[in-house]
This record gives sequence, structure tokens and C-alpha cells, in this order.
Amino acid sequence: MSDVYRDSGTVGIVQFQDVLRRMKRHYDVLDLPEFLATRGAPRLRPALVFTFDDGYEDNLLAAVLLRREGIPCTFFVSTRIVGDGDAAFPHDRLMYGHRVPTLSWEQVRRMARWGFHFGNHTAHHANLGLISPVEAVDEIATGSADLGRELGHDAPGLRLLAYPYGKPEDITEAVRDRLPSLGISHCFSAYGGTNPPAFDVRDVRRQNVDCHFSALRLLAAVEGWSPQYRRKQVRSARSAPAFPRLWNAPVPRRVGQNNPAATEAVR
Repeated sequence: MSDVYRDSGTVGIVQFQDVLRRMKRHYDVLDLPEFLATRGAPRLRPALVFTFDDGYEDNLLAAVLLRREGIPCTFFVSTRIVGDGDAAFPHDRLMYGHRVPTLSWEQVRRMARWGFHFGNHTAHHANLGLISPVEAVDEIATGSADLGRELGHDAPGLRLLAYPYGKPEDITEAVRDRLPSLGISHCFSAYGGTNPPAFDVRDVRRQNVDCHFSALRLLAAVEGWSPQYRRKQVRSARSAPAFPRLWNAPVPRRVGQNNPAATEAVR
């Protein structure tokens, strides 16, 4: 979330405040651990979860705004970049040519005292689909160890991994198969989509929201609608004339990839 860095993983400050109010009005906004613990349970309204990825300094302002609205959120942080005044995310060096400020560990602990959760986003924001399984295990294990050291080994987010970049090809089955041995119970992607009641705990879907999202586009994404999905349904109309419900379940969403908010993640 930022008015300075306007990219495909970031929403503006006023836009983010509007997102919070709209989502609270239309959905049951849940804390991520509650959403995961009630997997498969019937709901009166669709559920929505907010998350942020990476650990940028502007997440602190996002936390203030979330707290003001009484909305829970989980922040997935890269633990060897957060708290290091010199370390930078590779995508920021590439896009901006310089480091974008990140949270300090003291800011992380302050947000945790406010009731927000923190999950694993690897140590160095590594693409787990491009490195060896051994390297991937080290990245995840280091992230978990750092979170345990800084927040306590009973912190709720220690068993949650949002893998960097979040596309299907950015994590391998070989790495997913090793997650239970690393203490990881849930794995979060970032390529969009909604979650059915019995969602896959190794691929919890999240919808990115950025500064280009209008209010209508946001609601459409949250409801699981996309132009690609619509075209696919039109092409298959002959074999499946009954158009399915686009939303049939709780969906953690992400509002921004570098971001605050939503499973939805926003920077």
C-alpha cells in the first residue's frame, strides 16, 4: 500500500481504505487462523481474509488502518530482508533501481502486539520453483526459525507459507511434499481464484489487488469472476448449458503482491 510506488502489487492509501469498508460491508472478514480452522464449515455469507506479502515499511500504516476498522490481517514477510537496512527485494532493484524500505523487527513485534499475525515468505524472497529442493528447504526453514526467534515459537503464523511470486510454476511438488516435515501446515499461492469450502491446504488461493482495480473490478475478482473464466464458460456452453455459481465459498484473498492486503494481499 503506497501512494509513491504504484505497481501491479500495490494499492493507494485512499483506495485501500475504500477496499476495507467495501469488504467489511459485503463479506465476513475473518482472521486467517479462524478461516483455516473452520475449513468446510457452513457459512451464512462468503468469508474473506486480508493478507500482505513481503514486509514493506508501509505495512505499518496498513496495520493502523486495518486496526481502525477492526479488520484482522496476516503479513507474510521475507525474514532476511525485513529488519535489514541494506537488504533489498530483487524485484525492487529491477523495477526501481533502489531499495524500498522494509519493516524493522521492532515494527513487526509492535504489529504482533496489536493482534496481527506474521507468516513465512522465505528468508530471501526466493523463487522456490527455480532453486533446488535442498535450497528451498533451507529458505523455508530459515524463515520459520527467524519468525520463531523474533515472535515466539508459538506464534500462529509459523505454520503458514506464502511462496514468493505465487504462480503455479513458482513452487514444485518436490518442495510441497517437504512442507509437513518443516512444520508448514498451509501453503498460499497468489495467482487468483477463490476457495471452495474444502479448499486445498497446499494451495490456498489468493487474489491480488493493485492500484488499477476499480470498485467493480474488485468485487468481480472477489466473487471469482474473470474474463478468462467467462470465455472458458462460453466455449463450453454446449456441453454445460447451466452456468455455475461463480462464488460458492470462503476465499482468502490478497490485495497487492508486495504489499497491505487482502488473501487478499496489498503493499
